[in-house]
Amino acid sequence: ILCRWRKRNIPVTDSNFQLQKDNIDSIHSPITYFMQFFPESLIRTIVEQTNLYSTQKIGVSINTNYSEICMFIAIQIKMSILHLPSYLMYWSKEMRFPPIADSISLKRYQKLRRFLHFVDNSTQFPNKLFKIQPVLDAVRNECIKIQPEQSHSVDEQIIPAKTKYSKFRQYNPKKPVKWGFKNMVRADSSGFMYDFYIYGGKDSKQLALSDDATHLQKSAQTVVKLCQHLPVKQNHQLFFDNWFTTLDLLIYLKEIGINACGTIRGNEDLKKNGRGAVDFRSDFNSGILVTKWYDNNAVHIGSNFVGIEPMSTIDRWSSEIKEKVPIQCPQIITMYNKGMGGVDLADMLISLYRTEVKTRRWYIKIFWHCIDIAKVNAWLLYRRHCNEMSISKKSQRTLLKRKLENDTLPGKKPFTPTPNEILRFDQISHWPEPRSQRGRCRLCKSGYSQIYCSKCHVCLCLKSSNNCFKEFHCK
Repeated sequence: ILCRWRKRNIPVTDSNFQLQKDNIDSIHSPITYFMQFFPESLIRTIVEQTNLYSTQKIGVSINTNYSEICMFIAIQIKMSILHLPSYLMYWSKEMRFPPIADSISLKRYQKLRRFLHFVDNSTQFPNKLFKIQPVLDAVRNECIKIQPEQSHSVDEQIIPAKTKYSKFRQYNPKKPVKWGFKNMVRADSSGFMYDFYIYGGKDSKQLALSDDATHLQKSAQTVVKLCQHLPVKQNHQLFFDNWFTTLDLLIYLKEIGINACGTIRGNEDLKKNGRGAVDFRSDFNSGILVTKWYDNNAVHIGSNFVGIEPMSTIDRWSSEIKEKVPIQCPQIITMYNKGMGGVDLADMLISLYRTEVKTRRWYIKIFWHCIDIAKVNAWLLYRRHCNEMSISKKSQRTLLKRKLENDTLPGKKPFTPTPNEILRFDQISHWPEPRSQRGRCRLCKSGYSQIYCSKCHVCLCLKSSNNCFKEFHCK
């Protein structure tokens, strides 16, 4: 497209926007909000594939079920709130955490952690992400159903991972998180994530777009892909940085009915004119305006819906007179600063209680990141509903500290810790009592017994060939 640039401001675009409310009668429970983004059908798929994977690996199914997988996910969420250096500490004598240790045994937890799986390995898929694709699709499909707010931003998100067995792990030495998977995200100004996809490398064929968008650069096609489910011609505003911005992208988004604004990589400097200096050009044929504004450095920015007026003033520190001075700021800069940063805010919310699991399987890292996305989106949707109904909001941590389903597995009794040495060796009122069900011996660990110590509340072998009851109570 041939542009004829003139030093004129672009006409003011109608920016009226009305968010459609969800019309809810009452605030739902925390688990209801979470399950809205992590559906029951996905959990049942995980149950099926976990049992199948264990059969393929060891020849025997671990026979997990829906309730147990729900508890396993809830346990990991609790671990993200009360973080310890090693997951073994939650079951240790010194650091034992009853809400977790009483709910499931350590060996059962390790089994679930080892065989957690999402797809049949015997099926061949051309997609590099096939091991985690069912989870990505399920969570994404639930996110895009939520009614979008007006301002959105597109940016990259890094999923921390140092696992070596992956072909699309990224390394960026200039980022705070240097190793990880790149997740391209569209989020609103509150941090709610509406759409995302994992970047599979430069050779991946993830950008399946319509023919009218194939002329755009790869970075610009990322924006188009993430906006496929954003309603057009409803005054939604989209912001992105200079890695994505091209003039062709701004023109394309204007043609389909999406207001867009993004910084541009430029090479001109306004330093000689001082802070607050502004220069701009616009093309009336396409409705694109490009602005240069000098703050600490020259900022280049383009837009298809907002111009430089009305100008506002902002305070900046002057090193010469040692005080803050007002400088002029164009409207396009004000709008960009207000609308950009939703993905960074989402990153911050995830990092508060990130679900961290040490593993060599790369797709497990992405799975727990999807749990974090569902967790943060659930809290933000809850907060939106509270604002609609004028109800005081609870913090994200309060909502995460929900009770595990039934606290224990069906038919499982709470774990009893080994008594201290004063109680154990006092030789007073340690009476053996029979039990209807046998339990594992607390001393030899390999035997099972129906004999129960009335004072120590543990099972112990009491046989002619193996008298653990006596050995347990004598030094």
